[in-house]
Amino acid sequence: MAYPTSAPATPAGGCPAVVAEFMAGTWETNPAADPTVPVGVLKSVADPIAAATNRQVTIRFPGYEARAFDNSDTYAGSKATGVTALTRDLAEQLAGCPQTKVTIAGFSQGADAAGDVAAAIGAGRGPVTPDRVLGVALLADPHRGTQGAQDISNNPVATGIAGPRSAGFGSLSGRVVQLCLGGDQPDLYCATDTSKTPIIAALGKTLSGSTPSGPGTPGLSEALVSDYSGANVEDLATNLATIEDQTHEATPSSPTTLSSAATAVANTLLPLVDTATWSRNNPAVATQLSNASPGSPESAAKNVLDTVSNMDLTGAVNNAISLANSAQALLTGGNVPAGSLTGTGQQLQSQTAPLTATPLDLLSTGTSALSLLKPSVLVGQVVNAATNGVSFAENLPKIIAAFGQLGGLVLEPNLDIAGKIHRAHGIVQDLNNLFSPIIDLAAGVDLHLASSLLSALAPLDPSPTTSIASLVVGLIGNLDIKRLADDIGGLQEALWKILDGGDWLGAGLKVLTTVPDLIAVAVGTLSGEAKTSSGTPRSSTATPTTLRDAATSLVSTAGTQGADQLSKLASEGLTAVSFFASHTHDQGYNTRAINSAGDTAAAYATKFLLGKIQPVLG
Repeated sequence: MAYPTSAPATPAGGCPAVVAEFMAGTWETNPAADPTVPVGVLKSVADPIAAATNRQVTIRFPGYEARAFDNSDTYAGSKATGVTALTRDLAEQLAGCPQTKVTIAGFSQGADAAGDVAAAIGAGRGPVTPDRVLGVALLADPHRGTQGAQDISNNPVATGIAGPRSAGFGSLSGRVVQLCLGGDQPDLYCATDTSKTPIIAALGKTLSGSTPSGPGTPGLSEALVSDYSGANVEDLATNLATIEDQTHEATPSSPTTLSSAATAVANTLLPLVDTATWSRNNPAVATQLSNASPGSPESAAKNVLDTVSNMDLTGAVNNAISLANSAQALLTGGNVPAGSLTGTGQQLQSQTAPLTATPLDLLSTGTSALSLLKPSVLVGQVVNAATNGVSFAENLPKIIAAFGQLGGLVLEPNLDIAGKIHRAHGIVQDLNNLFSPIIDLAAGVDLHLASSLLSALAPLDPSPTTSIASLVVGLIGNLDIKRLADDIGGLQEALWKILDGGDWLGAGLKVLTTVPDLIAVAVGTLSGEAKTSSGTPRSSTATPTTLRDAATSLVSTAGTQGADQLSKLASEGLTAVSFFASHTHDQGYNTRAINSAGDTAAAYATKFLLGKIQPVLG
């Protein structure tokens, strides 16, 4: 239901007494949305306000991009369109109405944008003066913890993933509330302890564009974007049917219709080509999708990706573009070879048949998930690298000590071969367990890419944790640790067979004689020199130069608690998609209590804003 564009209560000249602005979250709106129609989570705040004030308040939902990673812009770019939309709408609604007051509310990405506008108003740089703002309610604000806001949460320690706004809310201090779900299931979008997880904090800052210089880490946000803005799988079958109809005869009845349909098909297929090509070059994609739960969006994405991977998708795109170009040529009086349109149209139908045979609901869900696959995988790799990198760094002293024990055992002047085999097996079993984090890391992460991403994040981390983590992961990527881990596994298997078979003297001595070579390889592998991205040794004496030194530095800066926090993020699958793009964090804002009184966040925001509005209405 749309709200009236103007309100009955008018202090002067037809102006409303109060304008209530609401900024919806990711995917809840778009630039063409009707600003008088309430949408998303904040609808449950706007509707009660409208009812309680007998519609004496002008309620606005400015549309903006509200996207994340699935179009030609970044999350930060999308949020910027929200800042612009809210700023413009405030200026337009209050133009010529000097007595009109305003309230502002935002959810998720909308809270990100609304909070930035509120901070600008508080600093005297906004579209209205601070005295005209009655109150601001921000739900799931990634900048939770900004000075001047009242914090309403059952997780009072944590802050937002992007960190607090550095300048605070200025003159609006005391009129802003930030609401965030905590408890047993905290919304990590606004309830992440960034002081314990500097890598995640740096990631949040760069993805949101909340950096000291403003635009975010160059290249990193852009690398996470897949441009699905032109894709329309819902109309794919209809457009292909139109193409078939228009190319059935030698000359199309409507070249304009053919051009439009062919262009739409090309725009739908192009991002699928990009995703299929990227996934072939990144084995972590298959790993992530193969673990998807049946019926989940990721499972649908795997189905669609498997389908397009077995299609001549590039040929289909080329044929669609060819048909569009031919149609345009006909419109401008050009000639098209007889029969060429029919042949090309038939090829296109054949090439796209596997997609049109896919159920539409699965195709739509799968394509939406594919649009977020790149950030999900890449940021997942960063979290995986950081988590397992810290775990391996913690294990490294134990690994080196265990190799020392193994070497001492072999050199020990003792003829009790059976005893040596038993003790060696125990040591090797411990080594195998200690190498587990690095095996997990090597299996699911492009180590050089992860190191580069961590390096890009390092300038945003005031502690040395991120830069050292990048160094550790990069060193691991340059060393043949995977082979060493495999050799240890092979030694354990050989020792187990000896224990099982009992050939202590013959086989036992043979295996033990291989241990010195293994130790020599281990020592060389675990003492790799730190290199810069250009391959030259690092010259700074303050920078660790070996894997052992770097690991020691990483453990001392990150600590077990930080590793546990990263591990929790990785195990819960809370990647960039969860932080900035998904609805995994919105379901509880209308259902879960956020304070001891039992209010939901939406109910609290409603009471708060009404408490500011009703005295003005009288």
